[in-house]
Amino acid sequence: MYTYNSCGLAIASAFALPGLVACENASAVPDVRIALGHVDAQLPDAQAQGPTWQSAPGRMLLSIPAIARILIAGGQNVTCDLQHPDALLHLPVFLRSSGLGILLRQRKSAVLRASAVELDGKAILFCGASGTGKSTLAAVLAQRGMHVIADDLCAVEARAGNPVIHPDNGRVQLWQQAVTALDLQAMQAMPVRPCLEKFHMDFAAAPRDTPWPLGAVYVLRKPLAGQTEVIVSASSIDAMRLLWASSWFADADSSDEARDFQVLTAIARKGLVFQLSWPDSFDHLAGAIATLVAHAREHVSVAS
Repeated sequence: MYTYNSCGLAIASAFALPGLVACENASAVPDVRIALGHVDAQLPDAQAQGPTWQSAPGRMLLSIPAIARILIAGGQNVTCDLQHPDALLHLPVFLRSSGLGILLRQRKSAVLRASAVELDGKAILFCGASGTGKSTLAAVLAQRGMHVIADDLCAVEARAGNPVIHPDNGRVQLWQQAVTALDLQAMQAMPVRPCLEKFHMDFAAAPRDTPWPLGAVYVLRKPLAGQTEVIVSASSIDAMRLLWASSWFADADSSDEARDFQVLTAIARKGLVFQLSWPDSFDHLAGAIATLVAHAREHVSVAS
């Protein structure tokens, strides 16, 4: 049995999940169990469906063509029915992304599409659409000695009105182009899938099961022509709009939107949401990083 702690969940899996850092001290009673077994091709009581998914109360069925069928139930149990001899080389990346997101949503957790690093004891989040550089930014900051808290998904909770981020204890995933440009070959581990030139990066971070208080949220966007890095504070209304757009929702999601609103409002009211125009090349990276770190450190200090 393989054990992990991700996004506040103790996970016991029947097979290895290379994208997560193993946790030897995981809870003896896991929150989530991942097993191999038979999964029917249809949910008989499905209330909604798409090309690769079906949803019923408390359950979601994912069908990954020629790889596996995955049944996720009650935010606790994941059953994987392998459809190919090499399925276990492909399956873990789907479990870490869509699978973990669905589990969290079934457990009524607010989830942001974000990477995060630790700065001065606080979590600094980077939200944005796919391809805006969230993982690359986390890797660059890890290269400079910061601790990576999460890559791709962040589970967010409000405790007494104060937002906290649960670490995913996962490895940053980078495309080969970024690995080469950042000279990170020494950290390069196995590919996330055999058919992709995208790799797990091993920054040797120790797993942690306690949440980090939020320091700041940067929503990444591509700069205008000729523009370098620009950081703009978002108003409370804009912050809510940006956070909602960065939230992770499963198809036919039936989670508690009122709770999502409560958590995102707790973030927006802190005044710690910023829009960051981020260079879309590696040419001006050093200056952009220096500007970002100085800005983040100033506002983390204010938040404290």
